[in-house]
Amino acid sequence: MWTNVKDATEMPSGETFMNEPRETPEQDGPLKEVPEDVRENLEEQAPPPDPIPDPGPL
Repeated sequence: MWTNVKDATEMPSGETFMNEPRETPEQDGPLKEVPEDVRENLEEQAPPPDPIPDPGPL
């Protein structure tokens, strides 16, 4: 249907699909900043990493 990539990736207005304005900009808010108390709680709940077994002499 389209003859080249430019026609396929651009909207009639000339803007690309990736540049569409977001309907709900507030959805990015909570992900950018995490309160210190929440960050500490997440670190406390994280299990300690499994110790790497020593392969011994090769």
